This record gives sequence, structure tokens and C-alpha cells, in this order.
Amino acid sequence: MHNSLKNFVKKRFNSEINELSERQKRVVEHFSNRKHIIHDTNREFETQMTFGQKLADKVAAFGGSWTFIIIFGAILFSWVLLNSFLLERRGATFDPYPYILLIFFFRCWRRFKLQ
Repeated sequence: MHNSLKNFVKKRFNSEINELSERQKRVVEHFSNRKHIIHDTNREFETQMTFGQKLADKVAAFGGSWTFIIIFGAILFSWVLLNSFLLERRGATFDPYPYILLIFFFRCWRRFKLQ
């Protein structure tokens, strides 16, 4: 071992390198080789995730984003606008006010989401 490393051990641990515990020796070894002592647990967790778990994370990330909220609001506004004003003038609305079909979709989504 290098003299500077022996001096480091003596200075930091107040003992000789032979008197150190196994854990302390590992720390000194990592230090001398300039290797990281810790490892990235997030990376380890992500490598063990299944396809379904990764997909669920992506869906949840999109479902809580402003992009989703804006798209959902635009679709909802378009549904109401299309049924209330545009198609009513022609007399051919597919979901007239109070929007029974839209409410049905919301209830199905809510029931599916809760189960």
C-alpha cells in the first residue's frame, strides 16, 4: 500500500491498517482505487421491474400530467359543443342534453378504475 494511504488511514482512523475492521478496510480499498462505495438502488429497482409495472408507471405519469388534463378538457368541451350546438341545428345529436352517454362513459370509467 502507498505511504500516503497509510498516512491517511492513520490520520482518519487513528490506527494502523492491520487493526481496521473488514468494513473499514473495504472503505480504504475503495478509496485507494477511487471506486464508489455506494450503488444506485433506483437503477437496481428499475432493472427488476416487469413490463406491466413499467407500463403502469408510464400511464400514471401521463394521466397526472398537464398534457392529459388539457387533452381531456378539450375532448369534453368538444363533446358538449358538438352535441349542443352543431348537431342540434341539424336535429341529429347522438347524445342530447343532459349527455346520458357521456355520463355513462364516466361511470364505466370510474367503476373500471376502482376495481
